[in-house]
Amino acid sequence: ILDVMAGFIVLGYLIAIQQHSLPLFYAVTILRSACDATYFPITVGIVPLLVPEPRDLQCAVTMNSWAWSVMAILGGVIAGSLAASIGLNTCYLIDFGTFWLSAVVLYFGVYGNFKVKAHSVQQTSGTVTTEQIAGLPTANTVARKIKSSIQVFKELSMYLVTCGFGLMVFLKSSASFVWGIEDIILPEFATVFNEDGTEDEEVSSMHMGEAFTVVGIGCLVGPALVNLITDAHRPYTLQRACLIGVGFLTSGWLFISQAHTFPQFLAGTMWRTMGSGIVWVNSTLVLQTLADKEI
Repeated sequence: ILDVMAGFIVLGYLIAIQQHSLPLFYAVTILRSACDATYFPITVGIVPLLVPEPRDLQCAVTMNSWAWSVMAILGGVIAGSLAASIGLNTCYLIDFGTFWLSAVVLYFGVYGNFKVKAHSVQQTSGTVTTEQIAGLPTANTVARKIKSSIQVFKELSMYLVTCGFGLMVFLKSSASFVWGIEDIILPEFATVFNEDGTEDEEVSSMHMGEAFTVVGIGCLVGPALVNLITDAHRPYTLQRACLIGVGFLTSGWLFISQAHTFPQFLAGTMWRTMGSGIVWVNSTLVLQTLADKEI
């Protein structure tokens, strides 16, 4: 459902380009980000249910990271070339197609018969209402869900305060302060201007594609290297890896701050994204290996 929705939302960029509307561009981006933000916890949450053993879980999370990295590499190469040769509109149409292809594969190729931890089902008795038959939420159902959500939030907060590793849940969000600014700085380095002051869109598009390819390479190499010195059975090695990743992030940005050419920027970006990948994978593993499955 999220893939189908995201495919339709991406087409909104074509309308924004045609209308030269920056507010519409922002609106589409908000919707697209909302889909992505919903997709992430689902895909991350299902992995430890399918792969419970810590070492296997470490491999599974790393492989998931590799899938993202390889697609970033290929996407950067393809998008940069296509945007330079046939324009942005075609890139968004291809983006639409990839979302719908993913939806088709998930619907017809993946079956929801995963063997996960069984939960007890409480049987209820009483009169069945029309709303329940139609699958619509009743007032009592909504009230119970709200009350249950508040109770879960209280239990989760207490769990994080007392578990001993609760601060680690903020690692990924705090690291986002570091790598999030890349979306602002990257276009500044990638944009090339002609002598008359106009933008050379072809070269700029190629530079953007090269930059995202380097991001994918960094996120692929970093976790792979750190996996050699980490062990999911020993969580302190994962925490140590996160500290190493923050070191890569910091030194990479320091290098970028002194860059004067685009190749120098790419080198600093690769070093920085090695840290991004390390933090992303290992902070996820810390939560998945230490937290109760229900949490």
